[in-house]
This record gives sequence, C-alpha cells and structure tokens, in this order.
Amino acid sequence: MDKSKNNKAANTTTTDAAAAAAAAATKLNEQHLYPISNNLLWFSVKNETLTQNCPHKMALNIVCHPQQRAVAFCPSKCQCLGGDANSRAYCIDAALEDVPIQLNPETKYINLTLNKIRNIEFTLPFYMKLEVLDLSRNIIETLGSKNFEYQIEMRTLNLSHNSVSSLQKDAFRGLSNLLVLDLSFNRIEVVHPSAMADLTSLIEMDLTNNNVVSLEENTFHNLMSLEILIFKNNQLLDVPASNLQHLHAIKSLDVSENLVEYVRNDSFEGLRELVTLTLRGNVISELDLNLISASKPIVSSSNKLHRTSFTTLANL
Repeated sequence: MDKSKNNKAANTTTTDAAAAAAAAATKLNEQHLYPISNNLLWFSVKNETLTQNCPHKMALNIVCHPQQRAVAFCPSKCQCLGGDANSRAYCIDAALEDVPIQLNPETKYINLTLNKIRNIEFTLPFYMKLEVLDLSRNIIETLGSKNFEYQIEMRTLNLSHNSVSSLQKDAFRGLSNLLVLDLSFNRIEVVHPSAMADLTSLIEMDLTNNNVVSLEENTFHNLMSLEILIFKNNQLLDVPASNLQHLHAIKSLDVSENLVEYVRNDSFEGLRELVTLTLRGNVISELDLNLISASKPIVSSSNKLHRTSFTTLANL
C-alpha cells in the first residue's frame, strides 16, 4: 500500500515537472529567449548572454552553473536602476504583453503599469526577492492559482484597474509577508474562501469598485493583522459579519456605496480596535449599533434611516 502511494506520488511529481518545463519553455520562447545548453540555464538575448538563477531548476531538470554570475537584461522601453544588482525595473507603458522574465533575479521592485499583460502564469517565480510589484492598469483577467508562491519577500502588490473577475483557490499562496494589496477597479464577483489564506501579515486591502455581492464564511479567517479594509462601491447586500469577526486588528472599515439595507447589532461584534466605520451611500433603513462605543466616529450619511438605536451618529 505504501509503495503504491509512493509510486503514485512520484508519477504526479514527474507529471507536474513536465508540465512546468513545458510551460516555462513556452514562456521563454514567447519572450525570444533561446537555450544555449541543455545543462545550463543560459539564454541568448539579442546577442547577449543571460544566465538566470531559476527557482524551477529542479522541476525543469536544469543545473545552474555555480560559478557563473547572473547577468541581467533590461528590455527595451524599460529602465533598470540600482547599480550591479539592478534592484529596480520600470517598464511603464512599454507595450508588454507578458511579465518580462529576463530581468535580474535579484530585482526587488518592478513597475509594469500601463501595459497589455493578460496573465501572470509561469513568470514571477524568477523573482524570489521581489518586494514591490505594480501590475496596475493592464488587462489581467485571472490571477490563477499559486502564481505568487515564491514571492515570500513581497510587501506591496498593486493589481488595480485590471479585469480580474474572480479570486481562485490559493490565488495569493506564498504572500505571507505582504503588507498592502490593491485590488480596486477590477470586476471581482467571486472570492474562493482559501484565496487569502496566506495573507497573515496584510495591513491594508482595497477592494473598491468591484462586483462582490457576498463572501463565503472564513474568507478573511487569516487576516488577523488587517487594519484598513476598503470595500467601497461593490454589490454587498449585507455587512459580511461572519468574516469581519476575524479582523481583530481592524481600525478603518469602509463599506460605503453598497446595497446594505440593514445593519444588525452583531455586525461589528468583536472589532475592539475599530476607529472609523463608513456606511454612506447604502440603502440602510434601520441601524442598530449598540455594540459599538459612542466614541467611534461613524459616517452614515446619504442613507434612508427611519429608526436607529444609536443616537450619536455623525453626518446623518
């Protein structure tokens, strides 16, 4: 039985490795990188030799030369700064259709805003030391699953102004040190309950201008460090109380411009650190906030309140 399980696991690993190798080879070919040797991850790029330190080297059955120094290549229309390390890359409005994989693997900052990138599959593992990634104002439709698995050093991720419609299972796997996540101005309707499971250090998340109607329970289960949540201009029909109860560090919560009609007396239960709550622009007709201290500034203008059990609301 154990032997059978081991053989099955080995076959699965082999299949995964083959799939990864094929995908990486396709991506390399798309970006005009050509292997010089089957044993070394060297590529010829416009008469330049690039040695890339690849985190997939085991899966790809590639051995990187231990004595060879990585040489970065900066694509045309990009600007790479930071001396020998090329620690920052600016590829703004560069007509790129893919995340470039030929940058220095030591790169810590990549700005790819205003390009034509549709997906990020099999591109980010090349940058294991990346701390800031700006992919705003592209045409990304899906983040896929586990595409950030090697970005354990990432602190800021900007995915605003794209066309992402859903957050799949393990969408942010590996981002355990991420502090800021901007998902505003997408088309997100569905969030898988495990999509944000690894975001244990996240402090600020912006979901402004999406199409979220509701969230499955425990979607925010591991967001214990979150302090700022902006859920403005979605399609929420109710305050997502079952998820908010996990946000013990939350200080600012904005659920304005949704379709919330009634705020229950347990909607914000346990949010002891909450300082600012914004509810403006909903269709609230009844408000019961007994569990929130009167010292908390509650912004609740532009609603249709007929009855409230809380008489110190601001800007009614």
